Amino acid sequence: MRTARRLGSALWPHAALLFCLAAPAPASPTGGPALAGSASPTAAQDQRPDTLMVRDARGGTSMLSGRILSASLREVVIEIEGKQRSVASDRVLRLTLGGVPAGYEEGQRLLQSGDYANAVSSFRLVAADGGASKVVQAAAGALALEAGLRLAGRGEGDFAALAVDAARFISGQSDSRELPAIRALEARALWLSNQAGEAGKRYEALFAELQGSTPNPGYDLVECLRAGWLGSLAKLDAGDVAGARKLSKALESALPAALAELAADDPRRGRLASLAEGASQLEGFALLADKKASQAKTFFKAAVDGAKPAELLLRTVALVGLGESHAAQGEWREARLAFARAFATGVEQPEFLGRALVGQAQCALELAETNSKEQARRWLDSLGRSYGTTPAARRGLDLAKRL
Repeated sequence: MRTARRLGSALWPHAALLFCLAAPAPASPTGGPALAGSASPTAAQDQRPDTLMVRDARGGTSMLSGRILSASLREVVIEIEGKQRSVASDRVLRLTLGGVPAGYEEGQRLLQSGDYANAVSSFRLVAADGGASKVVQAAAGALALEAGLRLAGRGEGDFAALAVDAARFISGQSDSRELPAIRALEARALWLSNQAGEAGKRYEALFAELQGSTPNPGYDLVECLRAGWLGSLAKLDAGDVAGARKLSKALESALPAALAELAADDPRRGRLASLAEGASQLEGFALLADKKASQAKTFFKAAVDGAKPAELLLRTVALVGLGESHAAQGEWREARLAFARAFATGVEQPEFLGRALVGQAQCALELAETNSKEQARRWLDSLGRSYGTTPAARRGLDLAKRL
């Protein structure tokens, strides 16, 4: 059975390599799955070739089969029947590793089953073992960090230590195709370790990888723009309102230009349109951060009332902003209603639905109605389960001290 997952899926979903496992791991002598430590972590389980799915000049795709020698920001080099072939990074749609080490595959199984601590250990063994190819080492190192992020999001790890580990990866893998995903992960880990200012700087640097409407090699257009959005939010969280406004204005200029250059049937158009909806609400959050709750409330109410039926993300973000504006003025019932309406849109936007859960918990505590603490606890438990790797989770931890 073939399984696949995209590295950095929550953070940089379209810039990282898509690694597939060629086959299940061999069974142990007892009939159970082989343990990562039962053999060399880099022992390949088979000799199946690596494959590349490549976009051709006419917009179609073709498959190349051989041995991947390197995977950098600019290109992937594959050896086919003794001859090397270089493929530009932006043409590689999918990279499948054939004979992956047993420890790598064990790490994949552990990650998918939610055993993040042991997944981290398995991937680290592969990443540190010189017997693995550099491509596999980089992939394993990136997956170890992703598993570490999920572990910390569950309250069992340290975001600050994860940020340090990510910085070490960035330093040692400065040309790897994994680099964009790990730079985004580092920014998030800094944000979640109460270093929002540093996170804002990292996101801004990722946004700067966009030259006009063209990202630098190895970087993804949508994710560079998304970094501008997240960077603005992180700067607001750090109290840098002026810096957030400067970055959001640059983002607002870049989005229309990027959309104008995409073909009408380009699948990225929908993602960019949604991002533009979210970005349009940044000024309202800047007003909130600037202690201008009344103006923010007017801003968000106008956005909610003026949202088109299809602009569900805009409506969701604006409703969260409206709820936070009401809360800033002590209007707890109005705030609670706005947060509930945000959930009712049905849009899965982790950054803001996490904030809505915190808002609901705070409203329950402030209104002090029957079972208010139990209600708040349920909201915060849901926050931890679903949005533990969002900045809202840190706010939730502070609020939980009141329970």
